[in-house]
Amino acid sequence: MSLSGTNITGHHEKLQIDFKLMKCSILKYPLLLEIEKSAETIEEALRQELVLEDFITKYKLESRIIKEEPPTLLRT
Repeated sequence: MSLSGTNITGHHEKLQIDFKLMKCSILKYPLLLEIEKSAETIEEALRQELVLEDFITKYKLESRIIKEEPPTLLRT
């Protein structure tokens, strides 16, 4: 799988969340928004995951998240 084209990035200052809008032609729905937070330890990563889960819930994105690339989104 490869990402191509122009990536658009952004940052939410208050929540310290980074965004990246990417185009991947192999996906059934070719636009992919990556939402991420950085962490230096496993404990911090677990706390940051909770922040991301709250963000996802707040904006009602639960039905649209992909934690791991399911094969059903790949074109065959």
